[in-house]
Amino acid sequence: MAVRAVLCFALMVAACGRSGLDARPPVRSGSTPDASATSDSGRDYGVVADAVASRSDSTPDATTTSDSGKDYGVVTDTVADSKTYSVGDSACQWTFGPRITYAGQVGEISPSIGVADLNHDGVTDLTVLAGNIGVLLGHGDGTFAPEVTYAAGQGTWSLALADFDGDGNLDVAESNLYYQTQSINILFGDGRGGFGAPVSYPAEGPEGIAAADFDGDGHPDIAYSISGGSMTVGVRYNSGDGTFGAPVTYPADKAPSAVNAADFNGDGHMDFVVECYAAQTVDVFINQGDGTFAPEISYNAAIDPEAMTVGDVNGDGHPDIVVANTNGNSVGVLLNHGDGTFAAEVKYDTGYVSLNPGYLPSMPQSVTVGDFNGDGVADLGVGNSNDNTIGVFLGRGDGTFAPQITFSEGYQPSSVVAGDFNGDGLADLAFGARLTYGGRDLAIVVLLSRCQ
Repeated sequence: MAVRAVLCFALMVAACGRSGLDARPPVRSGSTPDASATSDSGRDYGVVADAVASRSDSTPDATTTSDSGKDYGVVTDTVADSKTYSVGDSACQWTFGPRITYAGQVGEISPSIGVADLNHDGVTDLTVLAGNIGVLLGHGDGTFAPEVTYAAGQGTWSLALADFDGDGNLDVAESNLYYQTQSINILFGDGRGGFGAPVSYPAEGPEGIAAADFDGDGHPDIAYSISGGSMTVGVRYNSGDGTFGAPVTYPADKAPSAVNAADFNGDGHMDFVVECYAAQTVDVFINQGDGTFAPEISYNAAIDPEAMTVGDVNGDGHPDIVVANTNGNSVGVLLNHGDGTFAAEVKYDTGYVSLNPGYLPSMPQSVTVGDFNGDGVADLGVGNSNDNTIGVFLGRGDGTFAPQITFSEGYQPSSVVAGDFNGDGLADLAFGARLTYGGRDLAIVVLLSRCQ
């Protein structure tokens, strides 16, 4: 049951999370941190754990290959890691297989990625928001068809997948942050993996977005963060046919961004949580049973929380909160007490890479939950955007995690999502990355879990 909950929450988050990726150079410092060093602001630098392992990266090429008649688009296979990892009593010696890279859209916008079956074939597909809506239909063996794009609005930021009009097909809700056309857009799915033209609803500064049935009428509604001057969260209720009314707003802390929905207190009503970057908090809004929400309860996060996910990481049946603290160079876990309140954040270092001179901070900008090694315990996948690594924290089953394992798998990885792409029962990873450092050539990278 714990694994089912983890995958459910991971799927929901994958459809609504967003983390930034830009072309800035790596951040370096002239001095090497030590295990006790902290800044004046209380930042815990820590060190890279001894258990951290990595494999070398290779530069992707643009060779188009196919196998058994399947055109994969741009595909690069790296040499599989010879190292394997396990935690506790797990019989699985786990690692990722060679990466598979798919050509994506070109531009400065980092992707938001959704994981779901779009065409009713029982196979997981990928939906990528990066200027336009991109769809990669899964073959069921861990590979995907080349991306097909559908027009979206300007300044696209985040997406959520749900059946808004009740026709049995998944639709897309996406936020547009472009200053001239700020809006929430709905694109209705055709059940074959395609989407129609966007239907727009004006919105003030929308960033993160989540879809859930907040008022219990059987139709998914939308919650989204408003990053403009009002610093609020907007909730739009579904009329039942995929159209939405005016937003009801709730005050939040400074700079609300990522939004996730879950039933945090187990009362059968969907709640939501908002990550607030400038306030360095996560704000939890509890549903009062009628689709309205009590005032937020704020919990401290580490420095600059930039991405967030929810999932049951300790197997107690209650969704917990996991935060990527970008400038804190850590992942934070807030365990649910079961009543919708949360314990203080426990941080896990994503580390620094030693340079000569100085060091390179990891700066995690996305995080996901999934069971990568098949032990029935939730693990964490992290996109470390500044040191160009994917980090994995294998779970111990009690809500704590082993030290990070790193994989070098592309430049500036962002928007990591978990899903079982090849049907072997193990969670795999997909994420956005650049084919060249600082370039505009976006790619989607897939890493398949291997259990030996």
